[in-house]
Amino acid sequence: MAANIDVLRDIDAWALEEAAGQLVTWTDTLPEAARWSISVNSCAANFDDPDYPDEVGAIIERSGLRPERVVIELSEEAILASTNTGIEVMAGLRELGVQVAIDNFGTDYSSFAQISELEFDLFKIDRSFLQDLRNSERSEIVRAVIQMARALGLRVVAEGVESADDLELLGELGSDLAQGYAIARPMPADAVEALASVASATRSG
Repeated sequence: MAANIDVLRDIDAWALEEAAGQLVTWTDTLPEAARWSISVNSCAANFDDPDYPDEVGAIIERSGLRPERVVIELSEEAILASTNTGIEVMAGLRELGVQVAIDNFGTDYSSFAQISELEFDLFKIDRSFLQDLRNSERSEIVRAVIQMARALGLRVVAEGVESADDLELLGELGSDLAQGYAIARPMPADAVEALASVASATRSG
């Protein structure tokens, strides 16, 4: 088990290093990328290691990226297992300037009372919440979740948004950000550059 955890942590470190380096490259080549940030998932084991903020800080420093352009995502399941060390790690990341996000909220059983005791910046609503969003009951539930998150000072990200109609409705419900196929599908780095260039030309035209 320990070996598996070490592998997960190594993968997390590699992913952060690669993502940070890629964002620096985009920033150097695409004017609009100066406004972009990167989000990287982190396994629960990292939040049991008091040295994790130092490791994240070292990776970011090597990349030359500003810390506030980095988001570390922690799953709701990991939040439920949080120890005092985990709380200290979250605080340490935020002291660096790094943003911390709750990922996949709604897949487990954490409460807003638990969340209010932790230091987060972003609140990501799981796609399961967004099914049948045009149903008035479902949309009111999503609106209530968004309002509670915002009352805690958290910005809200809707995950798994697959249609332009849902994207528009989520904006009306108060979601700050969204991700999903309605915006773009996963793609290699060079395709992102091409997409950004087309979008920039469209706005200019």
